[in-house]
Amino acid sequence: MSFLAFQQQHPQQRFSEQLCTYHQEQWDQVVHHRFTIELGEDCLPDTVFARYLVQDYAFVQTLTKLIAYAIAYAPEMTSKHRLAVFLANVTSEENTYFIRSFHALNIPEADYSNPKLSPAAQAFATQLNDAAATGYAECIIALSVAEWTYRTWAHLQGTKHPERFYLREWISIHNHATFNDFVDWLLLEMDHIGAGHPEQHNAFSTRFGALLDLEEAFFTAAYDEE
Repeated sequence: MSFLAFQQQHPQQRFSEQLCTYHQEQWDQVVHHRFTIELGEDCLPDTVFARYLVQDYAFVQTLTKLIAYAIAYAPEMTSKHRLAVFLANVTSEENTYFIRSFHALNIPEADYSNPKLSPAAQAFATQLNDAAATGYAECIIALSVAEWTYRTWAHLQGTKHPERFYLREWISIHNHATFNDFVDWLLLEMDHIGAGHPEQHNAFSTRFGALLDLEEAFFTAAYDEE
């Protein structure tokens, strides 16, 4: 069934909900991934998390570019402010978390400052760079997939308190009031975009699904050498 046909069957759903429900199988594979479950259960091997964290640090470099483009494209000052505040958090508090975690995991700076990207990370970067070059709507769709999936799996693991701080804090970073509020805003923004650009719904759905596939591949790649 096409996304447009699915929408006709579910007119009561918000646009963001339609995207998530249409891609439910892919969504579930991300938020219930072995990686996130083992992280919450505190049984994720350090080697796996270290491999993931190095790749994710490189991913964040691309993500910050996407956010910067979204700020530039944003049609209103309130949207620019929302995104700018989030960008500030990513480049300050979250960056500090990465550095502390790299030290705790004995990862040399040379390994995380310029890593060799996995195929999944390379494909992810390509998708984000393409979204950034396309405009505000695609930037918000891409950013929403990244942050909404993380909020969801972190919420599912939110009652868990791993002993290792870098696992425990990776959950809490994506499961607190400020972050939740930002994701709520992203979903509203995505709904507004859906209402304003009905002719692009198929393209938005394609982007949404492709990024979900890459989120799953990104988690899976952390196990590749195990």
